[in-house]
Amino acid sequence: MKAYAFAPGKIIICGEHFVVYGATALAAAINRGTTAKAEPSPTTIIYSKDLKIQADLSTSRIPEKLKPLAAAITAVKEHLDEKRGVKLTIQSDLPPRSGLGSSSSSAVAAVVASALALGHRLPLDDVIKLAMAAERLVHKNPSGIDVHVSATGGLLLFTKGTPPEPIQLKKKVRFVIASTGVERETGDLIERVRMWKEQNPSLFNSLVESASILSRCCAEALVTGDLKRAGAILNFFHSTLSWLGISIKKIEQIVEVALSCSAALGAKLTGAGGGGSVIILCSEDGVEEVVKAVSKVASETFITPLPNNGVKTWIEKS
Repeated sequence: MKAYAFAPGKIIICGEHFVVYGATALAAAINRGTTAKAEPSPTTIIYSKDLKIQADLSTSRIPEKLKPLAAAITAVKEHLDEKRGVKLTIQSDLPPRSGLGSSSSSAVAAVVASALALGHRLPLDDVIKLAMAAERLVHKNPSGIDVHVSATGGLLLFTKGTPPEPIQLKKKVRFVIASTGVERETGDLIERVRMWKEQNPSLFNSLVESASILSRCCAEALVTGDLKRAGAILNFFHSTLSWLGISIKKIEQIVEVALSCSAALGAKLTGAGGGGSVIILCSEDGVEEVVKAVSKVASETFITPLPNNGVKTWIEKS
């Protein structure tokens, strides 16, 4: 039996970085993600199709880039008290280190597929807890927002340490996602913001409070269809994140080109910054105009509707 799981990537619409310090953030699952295939095996083997590297967990030599997945699978086996191994194959259509949740998407898909291959369907709470074993290796001090969105899907208001609040949209909203093609280490950028916070504690605390208020305002605007208001909030967040020093020239170029289009209502970096991706909120009839313009300066551009489902599974019997 082969067990499969697909877990979506994510965009953070509002509140990245501030969410680590208790702010409420708004995030959504996107229409791209990671597929994991798992089957019972005498030993546990992880193979990444994208990286073309493999790890056998019965040995101590695990490639650095596969250590987060190894941690997640080890956590699954311990949680289930399983002695059997699994052969796990991972493939993603998310660029790595792009701000789109490739690591959390991979962790969620790996956890769910591995457990299913061993005959267990895990509750979402367990999936999130086990996938966080991988995220802690990748991001040092993760908020948990990426894993929650990948597991549950939809549009969520998220505050660290409290249950996420699902947001129900009355109709689909479309974002353009533009990749800078510049990879970065999320953990390093989180550390950079932490240092900024230590140098400007009272100002940073005010930004955390503002981020919570504006994330909720943005969610309300998307629900009511007030896309201009939502776009203005995106622009505010981008300016704030740039001020913190986590934007780069390529991000600013993409944002500038996007906002030169009449159909673009707001644009901002998403995720850690330092490269990664830009999200652009568009009017209903102007998405293609934005894609055409932004494609000239971005390494990759695609459209995602909101909302999207969370992790899904299927089984292929031998």
